[in-house]
Amino acid sequence: MNPDAWIALGILVAAIIAFASDRIRPDAVALAVLLALAVTGVITATDAIAGFSDSSVLMIGGLFIVGEALVTTGVAAALGA
Repeated sequence: MNPDAWIALGILVAAIIAFASDRIRPDAVALAVLLALAVTGVITATDAIAGFSDSSVLMIGGLFIVGEALVTTGVAAALGA
């Protein structure tokens, strides 16, 4: 394996340990992995942020916002009752 593969494997193992330990928020771990891959040069900065422009990522983000708004306003509780 080339050095980039070893670096990516090390970052992956560290991410698995961080996710399993549950001491750090999962979103922070995911962003740290993205940053680590970009800083070490395994991926370019353009490749690192390319996923954020995908329409499905934006749609899921929007669903989280709408879902939280429904919970905050009490609509979700009213529908559940």
